[in-house]
Amino acid sequence: MATSVNKGDRIEARWFGRGQAVSLAGMQMKFQASELSVRGIVKHLRGDDPVTPTTIRLYVDPDDSWSGPTVRPHGCSCSREHVEVDPAHVVRVL
Repeated sequence: MATSVNKGDRIEARWFGRGQAVSLAGMQMKFQASELSVRGIVKHLRGDDPVTPTTIRLYVDPDDSWSGPTVRPHGCSCSREHVEVDPAHVVRVL
């Protein structure tokens, strides 16, 4: 699903966090992963190239308290860190 996201939009995104191997019955390897979910306002859109980006990331200020990983993108002068979101993980624009 293609969704258009602009700076200042309020979005909801969901993705699975880093998985880890767990020991459960059976011959196949089992992994445990937790779902991460964030709602907030897009503060920055950053790509790996200014003209033809191949990778784009959204930097979101979460509405609620966030205990997951946060980052401060290069050149950011905001007073707090942001949640980095892959645009593919956006489930809706609110």
